[in-house]
Amino acid sequence: MTLTKEASALIQVGRNSYEQTLSQALVKLDSALKVEPTFVECIMLKSSIQGKLGRYTDAISTLEKLIVLKKNIGMAYTMQGYLNDISGSKEKADEKYKLAIKEYGFQLSKHPDSIPILINKAAVTGYINGPEAGKKEYQDIIKKYPNDKSVSFFAEMYKNDPIEFEKLFDRKLIAFNVFK
Repeated sequence: MTLTKEASALIQVGRNSYEQTLSQALVKLDSALKVEPTFVECIMLKSSIQGKLGRYTDAISTLEKLIVLKKNIGMAYTMQGYLNDISGSKEKADEKYKLAIKEYGFQLSKHPDSIPILINKAAVTGYINGPEAGKKEYQDIIKKYPNDKSVSFFAEMYKNDPIEFEKLFDRKLIAFNVFK
């Protein structure tokens, strides 16, 4: 499909407006972090916006704050893996994913029935060890917690559309969806 010059110009205006809005949001988040520098959700949002703007190195550095604070470390490593994946650094992504799996394992030693941690660990296991490994972990979670709504969502997805379910383990697709 070929766009007209007018459509192309309007798209560019929209893109510039989007980027300007995100940049303004970063200014507000920085102000919030000056007042409350350990606010986890603010740090995560800042990193996400930096990633959306293509500022992957900044986003990875922002996530380091969570690791230093010892808060939400597994998700911080996972997001760093995503960012490294989307920026083309597979080795660094693998390193961060392995650290995420280790951290999720540590968290599970303290909270063995934490379904969000189990689900995150299963996803990252799929990224690093391949779709079959991730699917096996999800199947184990589904068997152990058949009545949990978040687990049953994945069980239904797997049963109804195994191909779509397997996309949960497509590293590039996940990174693209999170940061684009």
